[in-house]
Amino acid sequence: MYWALYGDQEETEVFKEMAKVEEDWKKITSEKEVQRRRKMMRIFSLCFVVGLVFGVISTMLFSSVLPINQSDWNLAPAIIFFVIMAIGLVGRSFTRSYYYSKSKDVLKLMLAKENNWLYSSEKNVPQQQTLEKELPELFGKGNTSNKYIEDQFFGEIQIGKNKIPFNLGNFYYEVQSGHGKNQSTKSYYKNFFAFRPNNKLNAHFLVSPERLLHKIGNMLTKKDVDLESMEFNKKFVFSYKDEKNKALIPRIFTPTLQLNFLELEKKRNNFQSLITNGAIVFMFDGFLLSFLKTNILKENKISEADTAQLKNKIDELVVIIKEITKSFD
Repeated sequence: MYWALYGDQEETEVFKEMAKVEEDWKKITSEKEVQRRRKMMRIFSLCFVVGLVFGVISTMLFSSVLPINQSDWNLAPAIIFFVIMAIGLVGRSFTRSYYYSKSKDVLKLMLAKENNWLYSSEKNVPQQQTLEKELPELFGKGNTSNKYIEDQFFGEIQIGKNKIPFNLGNFYYEVQSGHGKNQSTKSYYKNFFAFRPNNKLNAHFLVSPERLLHKIGNMLTKKDVDLESMEFNKKFVFSYKDEKNKALIPRIFTPTLQLNFLELEKKRNNFQSLITNGAIVFMFDGFLLSFLKTNILKENKISEADTAQLKNKIDELVVIIKEITKSFD
């Protein structure tokens, strides 16, 4: 059983999914499939080149021989060749996209195995619904039903003498605006890092980048919390429900922790952090892993840069987790 944010993750289910990803990849990388893929790419490339060359020749030939207005069929051959070119272009793009998507799942699976973690690529709607109910500050975003958690890692990291369970993943949601013909939908991706300290954190408050509305709200409600660092006070704001949690903030947010947050903000701005009973959660903009260097279609090996990308993100947060848990030792 692996820990997940609000609900343990059954190992057997994840193992089944991981096995399926591996099985699919074995099929894709089999000699028969590789030859088939190369043949398809050659055919699509040929369609593109033939369509482009003969499309241009046909356009020049028919437009110079006959006036355009003399016949509606003057450009018919050129149009046919350009359609063939488009088929070749779309075919190549679709084939590359399909295999690249499959390779990304395998890359993440290899990363998980390398570190003795679990990985799940499945879109998990029930988990998102639970998180929205339990942690609306972070997961209550979006105004459509199309929301889910995906691309999750489950594992443990060593912090001092203790092993701390963690759960990482992507959170997808949509924001719909306007009505009728003017209605539009915008998609968003966030990535979250959740850690479960061994000692229980009897607290619940959110740390967010300070915006103009926060400043106005704090002036009206007098809920602002001033700490030692003036720079920290300018860049972050706390959200809490009662005086008990307000009193805990100066105790947890030591000068060292304030400095840790400022350093993280320089590297990965516009993030939120929720300190709650049983978990410390960070949420950032964008995907958990982006701009991957590994190309498993060329070499069945993980790029060191991709391994470092995820480990560095975790290490940056481990420093903060250590400092936070000191307050509860």
